[in-house]
Parts: sequence; structure tokens; C-alpha cells
Amino acid sequence: MNLRRKLTITEIVSTAILFLALLLCVMVLFTFSGVPRSHARHTTCSSNQKQIMTATLMMLEENEHLLLPADKEVWQIAVEWAGKKRVLVCPEFTRSKEGRAKKGDVLGYGYNAKLIGKKMSDFEDPTAIIFTADANTADNLIKSISDIDFNRHTRDHKKNAVVSFLDGHISSTDATSKDIFLEPQKQKSDAKR
Repeated sequence: MNLRRKLTITEIVSTAILFLALLLCVMVLFTFSGVPRSHARHTTCSSNQKQIMTATLMMLEENEHLLLPADKEVWQIAVEWAGKKRVLVCPEFTRSKEGRAKKGDVLGYGYNAKLIGKKMSDFEDPTAIIFTADANTADNLIKSISDIDFNRHTRDHKKNAVVSFLDGHISSTDATSKDIFLEPQKQKSDAKR
């Protein structure tokens, strides 16, 4: 008895369609598996900047209430408080780089250079003043809004930067935002004059 039989054209076509459907499902799964990882890197970036901000606010007492004393970088303050150097490196920034960050490398974050030597009491409305943000500057200082890397994260199909503000909140902000500033719009010392 011969158990081998020839496949009909209908069986061949239905098998091919089933194989293509499975292939399509696998392709869709692999395509969308990167989305949760991207959101996780975004969340880690936000957490890192929150830790840097919290460390700095906790150190205000020791530094005569100066936000960024000239003799100590904000990164040193954050490492002393958090005890981890990975807080200083944006996961989205290093994902595309080879190797590990070394001393003097661009870390992916920058802090507002216009806050150096200022006290928290100098600001009437700290909610719109940038403290740290995603940046690609060599000296890790943000001197103008153009130093902020608004192409780092993608959220809701828009390019965004994670930004921490002087009052301690963190936000994803796009380049079209008009409510973020490096300098106070009105300082208390100016209002008294």
C-alpha cells in the first residue's frame, strides 16, 4: 500500500496562505516589541533627571542656598547623593553609542548655565525655568534653548526632550513649546526696584 499521495493545488495554496499569515504576525510582533523598550528608556531618563534635581535641592542648605555653586558641578552633587554614576547618563543617548561613557564625555544631559550662582529665592515662578534637559553639549551646559536635544525621544509620534524644571517636576517637551525658559521672566530683585 502506497501512503504517499500528491498534494492538491488547494492544499498547497492554503498552506502558503497560512505560512504567510504566520510570517506577517511575527513581523508585526517584532516591529512593536521596540515600543515598550523605548517607553522604558524614556521613563529611566525622566527618573534620572528627577534624581539629579532632588539631589541638588537637598544640597541647597550646604551650599548657602545656591542652586549651582561655581566650585561644584551638579553631576558631582547627584553622584554623591544617589551613589550611582548611571544616573548621569541618558539611556536613549547611550543606546546608539559604542562603549561606556568616560570622564569628560557628553553624557546626554545638560544643566541650565544661567542658574549658576543664583539662589532659589531669586525666582518668583520656578515652574517654567529649566533645570536639566536632554542635551548634546560638550561642557554639559545649556546656554540657549537650541542646546536642548528635542530629537532624543519619540512620544505620540513627536520628537521630544525630557526636561526637569526648577520646582522639581519633569516633563516631555517638544521644540514648539513656548512656556519654557532658561532665565526668569521677572526676578524678585527686579520687582522691588
